[in-house]
Amino acid sequence: MIDELKTWGVVPEYSGLGFVFLHEPNKQVRWNFYCPDLTPVEVPDFHNHRIKFESQIIRGGLINEVVQWKPAKDSPLQIVETNCVNPHNRRDVIEDSVSIFHDGEYYLPAGSWYVSEAYTFHRVKVLEQSITKLHIMENKTKNNLTIRDKNKPFRCPLKDFQKPEKECWEIIRTFF
Repeated sequence: MIDELKTWGVVPEYSGLGFVFLHEPNKQVRWNFYCPDLTPVEVPDFHNHRIKFESQIIRGGLINEVVQWKPAKDSPLQIVETNCVNPHNRRDVIEDSVSIFHDGEYYLPAGSWYVSEAYTFHRVKVLEQSITKLHIMENKTKNNLTIRDKNKPFRCPLKDFQKPEKECWEIIRTFF
């Protein structure tokens, strides 16, 4: 299986959100390889995506934790605009002081799937090796939003936590 993945001619990447991912050549489908060894994740912030996507759980299972936010006085949390292409050049503050409240925590076993709208704030946790197949349904915006503690330095899950290609392939190999 790993040899078949390598024929796509794309390089796997590590995410500080706790997984290694690999885009199919058409870029509309992404395979995520979540590994408990990579968790707890290095960037635990709630975030949304610039895309609407459907995620199918192929193996294992994951917990999708969803939150809502509202303006709050004197909260250390803020919402910032993030762009993983240029993560440190642009961090416009969208809302300077917010509080969050849990909208739900959903366990999704192998065989299940979910759709995430572009503006849904979430984070994912895994308890076992898990594979998801993410299909991009619609591009909505240029930038993601992140709910972060304004008193801590910003850390981009894609640019600040990279692993060499060989190490990413080795992590993927443990799934087969």
